[in-house]
Amino acid sequence: MYGFKLRPHHSLCIRFFRGEGYSDEFVKEMSRIIEKLESENPYVTLTVGCDEICKACPNNIGGKCKDFDKVERIDNNCLAELDLSGGELIKWQALKQLAYKSIIKENKIKSVCKNCVWQYLCN
Repeated sequence: MYGFKLRPHHSLCIRFFRGEGYSDEFVKEMSRIIEKLESENPYVTLTVGCDEICKACPNNIGGKCKDFDKVERIDNNCLAELDLSGGELIKWQALKQLAYKSIIKENKIKSVCKNCVWQYLCN
């Protein structure tokens, strides 16, 4: 079964998204994806690599994030706190609730997302 490709840390970014982003195109696409996730509750496949959100990101250079090492570290931190693995398939709402319970509610977002330029939005 195929799931909507999603980086683990994007389960956190989506919760705190306020219409800010890298570009107008990115903000528009992020808003569209959030609407789809919330209205359809699809299965998502956790991926440590570019996902559906990354497609509109200006840091996506030929399918790879220009900050790959930093973002990979954030994804792996997130997976560890969620007790999940890359490639796992999970319903969006279940992932969203798990991210809240395991990371946000436990005040672990600063350690999970260390050195993220958008961290100031995650309060």
